[in-house]
Amino acid sequence: MTADNEPTEANRLLRAIERLEDGQPRTPADDGPALTRFQRQLAAAVAELEAAHRADVIAAGGDPDDELPDLLDLVRDIATDYQRSRDNPIRARSLLDQLANDHDLSDLAALRLAGEAAAAAVPRAVDRAEAAGMTVPSIARALGLTPQRVYAMRQARVTYSYRVDVRTAGGSWRHREVGEEQLAEGSEALLAKQVIEEHTATADRHLRVRVWRGADPAGDPIYTTEHTPS
Repeated sequence: MTADNEPTEANRLLRAIERLEDGQPRTPADDGPALTRFQRQLAAAVAELEAAHRADVIAAGGDPDDELPDLLDLVRDIATDYQRSRDNPIRARSLLDQLANDHDLSDLAALRLAGEAAAAAVPRAVDRAEAAGMTVPSIARALGLTPQRVYAMRQARVTYSYRVDVRTAGGSWRHREVGEEQLAEGSEALLAKQVIEEHTATADRHLRVRVWRGADPAGDPIYTTEHTPS
């Protein structure tokens, strides 16, 4: 096992993804329900991948601490091979067959979650790069995207604010939390669902979630839903 002061590969991957998404100083909204829940899923999947690899190495008589692969290097290699095979259907099929043969379902689950995390981090990374003075064409080249895609990405995000209330035994609503997320247009119902899932993960409560467009949760919400304990 790694020493106590050495990060595991799972933590290294998770921290790298957190660095990608940290385009600005962290706030409670940055660590909102969707991201927190996603990070737990990602860490669990990558930890499972690491544990499986260690077991394979030990079974073969090796030292897992010497042979544990750099997971980010693995992801980069896959990305490079996939990019090169895009215009060659035969090569693309060969690559996908190789991935399916070389990696079990838990491996692919970790890779899939890592890809989703990276995609979700891109808009924040764009904000960070712009704040540092990079132009949109330069950002697009660095990301392997077209400038039009980056412009569209900047314009497609909407700021939503939300409020969570808990129903008391007396039937009144008690304020519990407010938060803010930047999501795609039309994501108010998805945001409310994710907030409810986060708040009922440890205890099933009667909740009300209200969502507003914009950073100020004032006036009439654009979406309201309740969760009743089963």
